[in-house]
Amino acid sequence: MIRYMPWIVAPFLALAACDSDSDSDTTDTTGGDSSDTADTNVTPGTSAVTGVNTNVTVTTPTRNAGCDNTDVDNANHGAKYPWGGATINGTTYTCDRCPNGLADFQGKWRAHGFAADGETPDYSKGGDATTDDAEVLFIDGNTWYSQLHDQQEGKSVETRGWFFCSQKPEHPNEHLFWYTIEAKPEGQLGATSGEYNESDVILSQGGDKKLIAWYDTLGGASSASIGYCKIGTVSNGQTCNNPFE
Repeated sequence: MIRYMPWIVAPFLALAACDSDSDSDTTDTTGGDSSDTADTNVTPGTSAVTGVNTNVTVTTPTRNAGCDNTDVDNANHGAKYPWGGATINGTTYTCDRCPNGLADFQGKWRAHGFAADGETPDYSKGGDATTDDAEVLFIDGNTWYSQLHDQQEGKSVETRGWFFCSQKPEHPNEHLFWYTIEAKPEGQLGATSGEYNESDVILSQGGDKKLIAWYDTLGGASSASIGYCKIGTVSNGQTCNNPFE
């Protein structure tokens, strides 16, 4: 299969530190990333967009003194999975630049093919969940939901989780890390709960599209640039629809 879906390639390497699902109310949903402007409290619950339960209890890590407190987006962008830190490939992350998600990521997106580095993604590709590879990516705050279909294998998988934005000095390039809470069916197309995937920041953007560099291996050894259009918009003259509906 062509490298198309970002979520199915990275093996399980590490669990987020101190993350545990709980039915009890969380006592701290603001995390440890705060500057002179306190970040916005968000009522815990299950996101209607991503299906992620944010009503969990975590232990807020002690923030690395080298991280920049002024470079933190504390605005309320939607659902908020509380920050409990992470250990990935031996590196411990205590800082999160986007504890409430990223404004440019919000909404429902559909992948339109992929592009090699330096190339322009083809937003004109139709494709649907029965005749071609297909992916949707829904983002609410710092939570996400993905649905994939591999036409060659005739298999589909749904995954959901949360993401964080690393910060210097803990990561030199400040990549994003996407944690999978749940994969259904577990192991389908390589999707596994408890794994991380890594991406670069947004490479280019517009009102109706995004281009994200997903790394095939944690550590950024290689990448593929995946183009996404916002569902409900028109991109390159073609309506961007949800191929699973």
